[in-house]
Amino acid sequence: MKIKSMLLFSAMSFIAIMTHSCVEPFEIETETFESILIVEGVITDEFKQQEVLVSKTFRIEESTINGESDAEVKVVDDQQNEYTFQETDPGKYVSILPFSAESGRSYQLFIKTRDGNSYTSESGTLPQKAIIDNVYAERIINDKGVDGISIFTDSSSPEDGILYYRYEYEETYQIIPPFWSGLDLNIVSEDPPEVSVVPRIREERVCYKTDLSNAIILSNTDNLSENSIIRFPVRFIEKDNPILRSRYSILVRQMTQSRDAQIFYETLREFSDPESLFSQTQPGFISGNISSTDNPEEKILGYFGISSVASKRVFFNFRDLFSNETRPPFFVSCNLVEVEFSDITAIIGFIKAKLKLVAVDNINSLYIIVPQICGDCNVLGSNIVPDFWED
Repeated sequence: MKIKSMLLFSAMSFIAIMTHSCVEPFEIETETFESILIVEGVITDEFKQQEVLVSKTFRIEESTINGESDAEVKVVDDQQNEYTFQETDPGKYVSILPFSAESGRSYQLFIKTRDGNSYTSESGTLPQKAIIDNVYAERIINDKGVDGISIFTDSSSPEDGILYYRYEYEETYQIIPPFWSGLDLNIVSEDPPEVSVVPRIREERVCYKTDLSNAIILSNTDNLSENSIIRFPVRFIEKDNPILRSRYSILVRQMTQSRDAQIFYETLREFSDPESLFSQTQPGFISGNISSTDNPEEKILGYFGISSVASKRVFFNFRDLFSNETRPPFFVSCNLVEVEFSDITAIIGFIKAKLKLVAVDNINSLYIIVPQICGDCNVLGSNIVPDFWED
């Protein structure tokens, strides 16, 4: 499974650098650098192996996440039950045994890094659960005048009290290349040069790609007459986005969280906005609910939360919402190449470069070929059908 929250790691690391001492115009290069621990952990009421991500800030000019390896990570509840985590990827810690957060219990995160420093979170409890009543897609013109599809959710809770939500989504879409054929070119021999036309064996016409949300999406029921949210926009997709060409699905996860968690993510979202970061009024360091047990003055960026989760999936085809309109363009421009049967050396070169056969023109003695991306869906996705997929 992909690490879902690297966006937050990146945002928090960048913010830690920018808000450390910047109150005046600055160069976009880190002349001074302070290594700050970044923690993101959310345990949920889903029975599964829970995850905690631990990292260190990285310089703006660096492009890789600096995962904090070899740490000791555990979650302890108010009955002193311990849930131990093990590192599966640099900075990614997964509980050895699956468990779920339970109502009425409190949970606390403990971390000991490889250099011997210890950190702990404030304890938290599981908030009340809310239901996703519906997830649906509608064609709209957004506030910027752009035509596209908006993914909406309707949510409700039978209980009283203000609810705070954070949303994530996983979108999966079919990839069908525009110039697929059931035939391929094969090198029989290079000396003497000889090629043949053979059936394709691997599935290369229909593939699937899954992308994870990369934004902080928040809502709440404050100032609402009922404890429900109607038509909350989770995702907008422009009409010309290639992911809409064929069939599309989105799984929306709604995480009910505490007010303190909501404030943290609201602040993180605000500070992640370039207009906020590059202003001359940057506030001070963003504090979460994690602190050092050895040095109370040490800065730690991050949050450990407990959330109840509801999820729902929807599928639709491009034609369901745009019945008589041209499909979005493919991900890249595709140019057909014609090569004569007799030009065997060139054909062998094209085969080695993984160009794909589109058609055989026997009348004009031509092979018609395209770049691999235009004839083989595996370049952009996987030909393995997801377990949840519905045609």
